[in-house]
Formats: sequence, structure tokens, C-alpha cells
Amino acid sequence: MMPLICATLMSSCSLIPGMRTDDLPEMPQEVVPLNNGLQVQLLPVTAELVNELAVPQTSFNQALAQLFEQQPAGNYVLQKGDVLSIYLWAYPEITPAATNITPANAEQIGFKIDQEGNLSFPLIRQIRAQGKTVTALQRELNQRLSRYLKQPDAQVKVLQYKGRKFFVGGEVRLPGQYVISDEPVNLYGALSAAGGMLNTGDLNAVSLTRNGINYQFGLLDLQKQGLSPNQLYIQNGDEVHIVSRESRKIYFLGEAGRPAPLILREQGMSLADVIGEGAGLNPLSANPAKVYVLRDNAQTNLATVYQLDLSSFTSMALAQRFAVQPRDIIYVDASGLARWSRVLNLLLPSANAIRTGQLIGNGN
Repeated sequence: MMPLICATLMSSCSLIPGMRTDDLPEMPQEVVPLNNGLQVQLLPVTAELVNELAVPQTSFNQALAQLFEQQPAGNYVLQKGDVLSIYLWAYPEITPAATNITPANAEQIGFKIDQEGNLSFPLIRQIRAQGKTVTALQRELNQRLSRYLKQPDAQVKVLQYKGRKFFVGGEVRLPGQYVISDEPVNLYGALSAAGGMLNTGDLNAVSLTRNGINYQFGLLDLQKQGLSPNQLYIQNGDEVHIVSRESRKIYFLGEAGRPAPLILREQGMSLADVIGEGAGLNPLSANPAKVYVLRDNAQTNLATVYQLDLSSFTSMALAQRFAVQPRDIIYVDASGLARWSRVLNLLLPSANAIRTGQLIGNGN
């Protein structure tokens, strides 16, 4: 019977629920390789550490200053494939006024710049259009038509742009490719062209790719720095992407009052905010001295674990200063008493089974 009891105890211990934290480094700052291939580093949360983790505002300003210093794109330069409307006010029989123009019928109604960059037009046959602004083309067109017509007064406008383009994707209503016309397009204008942002979009997670360089920022962050999205002008080839709020999840696990994933608020959250939204620590089972924040860096293969001792009320000041980042995992360890209680709860059914077996064996 004794071997049976021992085997039962061992199997019960192996089934204790909850995560284990005994594989964390014993010495702070020590980087320890784990069996799963990861490297882990344990850092106690102190006032000095919180200050080090704070985002340096100077570098933030320098990175964004390059974008805001760039001037808006100048007057539109005509490109191959552009479709133009050309109307001679004094000679409507040559160019009837175009009405009810849609993207589907623009090429049939308008004048398209061919693959050689030229435009065909009555009387003058061909005129070079590619590389010129609308104003320059209009001026040259009037000069050449004046050889055949008195005061031709040609009016030119673009019906379809094929030149300067940008892309808006992610959490917007109408993701797709858009054009930069003669009017400059700022960041708000780009989002408006795409129908605006969906409720699932994150205002604090905007990605802009320009000339192969990716810039990530938040609209609220810009405002904090005194920068306006109205001053960030879109350039040819820009890609704007609005990230989903789902990518900014954080996880409050372990002996939390209400363990659950949370969405990181757009204005940011502190560790104290997370604990508050998660209904605090479980007063019956949590070990307040062992509150961990796991932050993984896939590029360096290093998982950093920040440990905060909340057994002292004043430690909440550090929790208030500790800024949580997307994908952080906050884990509250169990107290020793809670662990032992779980062991007992798992052992009692086994003990009852053993007792029942003994009674049956004794014929009772």
C-alpha cells in the first residue's frame, strides 16, 4: 500500500495548476539560457530602472523632425496614362463640355497621355505632355492653337491621375491606392481619403513607410510633442498603415483578481493601471512580493522579466511609473500557502480513494 501512496503523491504534485517561476535567474541582471532555447534576465523594478526605461523625448523628436521638415509635394507633373479634360470655351464644337464624368468613362471622354508621353489633339495633332505641369501644358496648348484659332482659351484639368500615388491600409474603411493631385495631402487627408479609421484601429499605432524607412508613431504622441498630423505631408510612394488595437493586447495572468487579456489604452497604461483594471491581486492566493512583467524581444532572443515587490503600499508609486508596453505579460505568483492548499485539494481525492480501497480490502 505504501508504494501506491507514494506514487499517488508524486502524480498529484505533478498536476499542480499554475505557471512555474522557479526557472527564473536567482541573481538579478544575470542572463540565463533556458531549455527551450530562450534567454531570460530578471531585473528588480527600482526608481532608477523606471527612469532608464522611459522613452527619451529627444530621440523621439529627432526621428519625427525629418518627416515634418519635408515640404509638401509641389505642383503635379503630368505622367503617362493621365487623362485630361481640355475645353475650348469659344469653340465648343471642337471640344464639347464633358459632363457626368466617372472613373469608368473618363478615358472615353477625356484625352489620355500615351506611353510616349504625348497628347493627341485636333489641329495640332500631338503635343508633349509628360513632365509638364497643367499650367505649363495649358500655356503651350494655347500658343499652338492660336495659329489656327483666335483666342482659343484652352482650359486643362486632370480627370485621372496616374503619377504620384500613396497607399493606405490596415484598419481603415477603404484601404487602397490613392493619388496626390495638385492639392497637398497631409496625414489626416490620407486617412480621410481611405474613408477614415475603423473602431478597431489604434490611433497610437500608425506606421508610415517612406523611401524604404519605416516610422512608427501615435497621433496622441505627436500632440504631446507639439506636432500636428496636418503638418505631415504625404509624398509619392508613401505607405500608411493603421495597426489594429488587437496588436496592443497585454495579459494579466496568475493570481490576479480577474485574469484576462486587456487592450492597452491609446494614451498608454502603467502597471498600476493594469492591476486596477484586472481587479487587483487575489487577496487569498497572491504573493504581492512576486509580481512579474515579461517583455520578450524576438530579435535578441532575450526575455526580460521585471519583478516588482508590492508587499509595501509605497511600492505602488513604482507601479504607477512603470509604463506597460504592447504584448507585455503581467504575472502574479501564488503564495506558499496557496500552493500548499492546491496540493491538499489534489491529494484529498487520492487519499479518499486509498481509504476506500483499504475499507474494501478489510471487508468493511
